[in-house]
Amino acid sequence: MKSEHDNPQLQAHFLELERVLERVECASTLYQVLALKRSATAENIRSAYRHTVALLNPSDKKHRHLDPDLKARIGRAFNKAGNALSVLTNFGKRIEYDNSLVKRDRVPLSADVPEAPEANLATKTKPAAADASLASKTKPADFKQRAGLATDSEVINIKPSRMHQAIYTKPAEQMPSAERRRFKRYKLRFPARVVGHDKVNGKWDEVAETVNVSKGGVTLRMNKAVREGMVLLLMLPLPVKLRCHGYSEPFYRVYCIVCYVNPTSDEQWIIGLEFLGESPPAGYVDKPWATFRRSA
Repeated sequence: MKSEHDNPQLQAHFLELERVLERVECASTLYQVLALKRSATAENIRSAYRHTVALLNPSDKKHRHLDPDLKARIGRAFNKAGNALSVLTNFGKRIEYDNSLVKRDRVPLSADVPEAPEANLATKTKPAAADASLASKTKPADFKQRAGLATDSEVINIKPSRMHQAIYTKPAEQMPSAERRRFKRYKLRFPARVVGHDKVNGKWDEVAETVNVSKGGVTLRMNKAVREGMVLLLMLPLPVKLRCHGYSEPFYRVYCIVCYVNPTSDEQWIIGLEFLGESPPAGYVDKPWATFRRSA
């Protein structure tokens, strides 16, 4: 005689329940708790809440025999969903909450264009080892075309912040173990679509392959030459636990900054990217090919 745990419908329910619990537990905004976009209407919010609650607290007897840990997780998720509904369906509370998100998201990505970029670059910037490696493999004119090098007037400084500190500032093997990373890195290989901009040739895209991933960034193996400071749009099937938004989407869509570039023996490139967020930094819309650098 089969037990109730062999019921395919019951198994499917608990798989979906686990997915919802992971989403709620990893959510950093109330919208993410209910798997909503910020443009969601009040009806969208109520519908998402009903769907979430139906999984957390089904009307039938699916949850008759739950272990205490799972019950506690469901209780916490239920409270988070209720709080999200309460805030997002209240006009005044939602405006106040949305304003807090805008401030939180935009402060780390504010940008200042230097008044005298030529002087700044000449006195403060030294060629990086990765740039030297790139230049040695290609002719100057060829590399400028391949990597879409920006002019001095197209260098934009991004102010540093505690929210977006550099993760991949140099190759991991060159860093002390205590400083190596803020997030655990996982060796996962899957395709990732990379979209960038070249001032000469315009928009380009490539399907690259991940070498390792974390919640703060990713290392890619690419064919196209890029440079440190480029901002790229990345789309990849990142595990839900490593996301900071887009939990219900099949692909994680995130803007990144190139933090290091290393050549390989097979004429490819190992690229270290740091996640910036679902929105690009200030200045990107006008000059997506510019070089973005963190100010001291």
